[in-house]
Amino acid sequence: PSARQVLYHITYGSCVLPTTGHYVIIVSSGAVGVGCQRLGLTSRPTKIAQKQALAAVGQVHLMRYYEDILNALGLVSCDLARATRHSGPTTLLSHCMPHQSNV
Repeated sequence: PSARQVLYHITYGSCVLPTTGHYVIIVSSGAVGVGCQRLGLTSRPTKIAQKQALAAVGQVHLMRYYEDILNALGLVSCDLARATRHSGPTTLLSHCMPHQSNV
């Protein structure tokens, strides 16, 4: 399956949790894999510089995939990079779930 298909299934499977009072945070580190798919590579490189280049290519597409999937499902995304630029995990969670008092 493509990266987009896998992300869709993960995201769709998480849709029911908010209706039961749970919050869902999906953490993904698939930028290198998406970069490989986008560039048609059949194996992952072993050199750090190559992985970094693939991550740069893949990150843009990965975020777009999530944004498209979340929009199609009527869900809201939280920009983690922006939320955590100058803060720690607690501030991140407070930003993404502001109405929770025990974050």
